[in-house]
Amino acid sequence: MIDHQEYKIISGSAGLTVTGSIDKIFALGASSTTATLARVEFGRGVSKGHPNATSSGQFHLIEDIDIAGGSYLHGPIGRAKCGAAGGAFLFYLRK
Repeated sequence: MIDHQEYKIISGSAGLTVTGSIDKIFALGASSTTATLARVEFGRGVSKGHPNATSSGQFHLIEDIDIAGGSYLHGPIGRAKCGAAGGAFLFYLRK
């Protein structure tokens, strides 16, 4: 399948938070390594002032997720935060 979607691509690591219409996240590095996302909010909406929430009608939250280097995490994702010490990512946001 060919993906004809146009993206704005943001590179991130070490605590960076990315908010928007994130279609997918690519973990940089060799397949024998992992990169950590401290927080991922799946869905079209994002939490608004609910840092301890695990889900709502708008989003689902996963914390401390390890992704193998060279792998994608697919959305829709409303917000994601890179782990403090673990890896680098490319965030693909819909234009």
